[in-house]
Amino acid sequence: MPNLLREWPDLAGAFTAFLVAHSLETEAALIDQLVGSAEQRLARVLLKLANVGNGSRDFGITSNVKQEMLANLIGSTRPRVNYFLNKFRRLNLIEYGGRTPPGTIKVHSRLRRLGEMD
Repeated sequence: MPNLLREWPDLAGAFTAFLVAHSLETEAALIDQLVGSAEQRLARVLLKLANVGNGSRDFGITSNVKQEMLANLIGSTRPRVNYFLNKFRRLNLIEYGGRTPPGTIKVHSRLRRLGEMD
């Protein structure tokens, strides 16, 4: 790898940018785990999985999502994730079950407000 980085400056730049971005993401996740609520973490994970950014998209879809996986991602339990998902559904922030295929969650961009709360 050191030889490649020396011989290919473009690769070195891209690799450095990747390492910095990954490091910042890891740091943000650690801080979020320490000070953020599980509800906010779940909202942010759903938005990220559904690829609902700050753009003009009103919603995104996640597929093959299990509550156990979400619980592991946010450092919580499956019953707690179930509680928050039902709460988000009651608030019309997400849609799952009923008309949506099993394992699919339709995430509305309105959920972003909850994920950004202090």
